[in-house]
Amino acid sequence: MSVTIRPLCVGRVSVDKSLLTYLRNMGTVVTIPHVVWLIEGAPEKILVDTGPPSPEEASRYGFTLERSPDEDPIRALAAVGVTPEDIGVVILSHLHWDHASNNHLFPRARILVQREELRYAIAPLPTGLRGYGAPTCGMRPHYLGMPLTTVQGDKELCHGISLLFTPGHTPGSQSVVVTTESGNYVIASDTVPTFENWRGYPPLIPHHPGGIHVDLTQCFASFDKIEAAADFVLPGHDMAVFEREVYP
Repeated sequence: MSVTIRPLCVGRVSVDKSLLTYLRNMGTVVTIPHVVWLIEGAPEKILVDTGPPSPEEASRYGFTLERSPDEDPIRALAAVGVTPEDIGVVILSHLHWDHASNNHLFPRARILVQREELRYAIAPLPTGLRGYGAPTCGMRPHYLGMPLTTVQGDKELCHGISLLFTPGHTPGSQSVVVTTESGNYVIASDTVPTFENWRGYPPLIPHHPGGIHVDLTQCFASFDKIEAAADFVLPGHDMAVFEREVYP
């Protein structure tokens, strides 16, 4: 069986586009998806990110989450014939609330996160407190109490599936390289929020960072790593990823 990647929408929010494109498009409101990625054809079924919590709880983070019944994570997986118990590995691109709030739904999965991300998430800079739901601002993030497996840097998980350490959006952001019959796909998460970020603004800016980041130098270094690894890039919050049900 060849390896495939399936994007699943688990909710939507409306945001100022400058949150996605650093110092550009201020005042333009866009609706963006929250995406979890199902990888099949590897030795175990893999889920990249677990998505945001319920719309009621999402309001604690300052966002109005829209989620249809079919976008509930369990129902979205059921629609493609997968149960939570079928997931053997969860890869968390980072620990922001909209990417890591449903880990508890996957009782059999090993949950992988970069060690540096876990270290930072416990007590981030003040601008990151609510994004992480950090204990230092009186919140309790969903990853606390979960049996997380930490990794450091780049790591091959199995033949054709690798973690790529891509900090910048957060100190411990990671992307996932998936080798398919059509080439290498990189699930870039918020390192590359939209296809517009990846296209950039040539000739001076070949790839453009998102509006939320902790280190621009790391952002651009991570773009270089992704460019070296990828034949195709899948961004973290772009409706256009749903133009195909499955990749490749």
